Amino acid sequence: MPTTWSTYPIEFKGGLITNMSPLQQGINAPGSARTLKNFEPSIEGGYRRILGFTKFDSNIVPPYGNPVVHGASQSSTTLIIAAIHKTPEAGDTFTIAGVTGTYTIASGGVSFDDTNNRATLTLTGALASSPANGALVTFATTTTSHLINGVTSWEDKAIVSRNNDLFKTTGSGYTKINKPTYGTVLVNGGSQSGGTLAVDGLTSAPQAGDVFTIASVDKVYTVTADATVSSGGSTLNINPNLASSPSDDAVITFISTAREGATKIRFASYNFSGTLKLAIVDGASHPALYDDSTFTVLNDAPTDVLGAKYVVNFKNQLIFAKGSTITFTAPFTDSDFTAASGAGTINVGATITGMSVFREQLVIFTERSIVRLVGDTIANFQLQPITRDIGCLEGDTIQEVGGDIIFLAPDGLRLLSGTERIGDFGLGVVSKTIQKNLTSFIATNTSFSSVVIREKSQYRLFGYNTNISKESAQGIIATQFSAQGG
Repeated sequence: MPTTWSTYPIEFKGGLITNMSPLQQGINAPGSARTLKNFEPSIEGGYRRILGFTKFDSNIVPPYGNPVVHGASQSSTTLIIAAIHKTPEAGDTFTIAGVTGTYTIASGGVSFDDTNNRATLTLTGALASSPANGALVTFATTTTSHLINGVTSWEDKAIVSRNNDLFKTTGSGYTKINKPTYGTVLVNGGSQSGGTLAVDGLTSAPQAGDVFTIASVDKVYTVTADATVSSGGSTLNINPNLASSPSDDAVITFISTAREGATKIRFASYNFSGTLKLAIVDGASHPALYDDSTFTVLNDAPTDVLGAKYVVNFKNQLIFAKGSTITFTAPFTDSDFTAASGAGTINVGATITGMSVFREQLVIFTERSIVRLVGDTIANFQLQPITRDIGCLEGDTIQEVGGDIIFLAPDGLRLLSGTERIGDFGLGVVSKTIQKNLTSFIATNTSFSSVVIREKSQYRLFGYNTNISKESAQGIIATQFSAQGG
């Protein structure tokens, strides 16, 4: 019998499906894809190739903060720099303000003083002239591609963390923001010498690792022990010894504060008093606050907050998570942790892996459970379970998309969504069609992050593993086409 051919239109839609045979897929999901690499489902229908990206700022994020020359009159092939919190490497290149030329660190040419935040560099060529004390050193290239360990969008800016320093940019260069503010600090008395310095005008206590300069005094100084302040005055332990005796009331300028030991940097935006601010945690240091001009470290915060990994703004209070404990400030404050004012702590019973504000409640994730905090203040806060069988692997995968919360669970991507029943939640798995791919993705990578592109209704999940090159780095794109599990 003659064969009769017929044609049928097939619309390319349905996304990536890898959990059924080709025959089943052709019958039950025509138009869906078995392979989509560097493609994305389009909200306009079908698929389209990802066209790449445009850099928000074409400048490199400074790898070593804003180091400065430590001491005038340096010459030849040796240069000492200060206010640096990470070891530079042989082959790195840099320029020096006021000095002609670009300089390269020679092989074996780094001696790093981690305690005092200084590095002695041997250069491949001699300095063209002697730099001024405190002259800015700008690294142009680095041997190692140092990682970004935190980024957020904030108003018209990006806030970025790299190698223990924080920067802001509006797209045309980076400005370091982790410069502590301790008031108008002045030298308290002339004729001082040695390894201590009496100062006054302090509004809070300088900390070990802070770096400063003294007007008309050579060299750059590091605070070597947390200070104790009384009536605005303190005697700072410093390194090195004073190069000369400063004048009474000489201006002290703090140029850096250490954020060493940081893991991932996380942020929370808030406005309690008419000024938009950013709360910053890093898993190691005291939390910090930033209002676009002043960087304030919460040095007086309780130990339950020191080294907090997560922070959110909930009910006009900052809530910090460390271990299994959440600590919240007093209402409408960002630094008052006193119980009498309404601050407090709550233990959720397991290590917290993330938090998200969802429909007038705070959802708190651990690896094996999800709970919610309801109420407005310490007077009526209540911790209620959502599930004791499902948790979140990585807090940086938690995002709100289309009125639901999506997160990475051990068995794939799940949606935490409200239902018609008051106080009830759905916890559907939305990645079943690519379960094999996602299982491999979770096993292959050691760290995860995510972003939402709202104009595309997209959730993008990124994986990271030190053994995978950036060219081979993996990610998953999910596009929401309808509410409740689309």
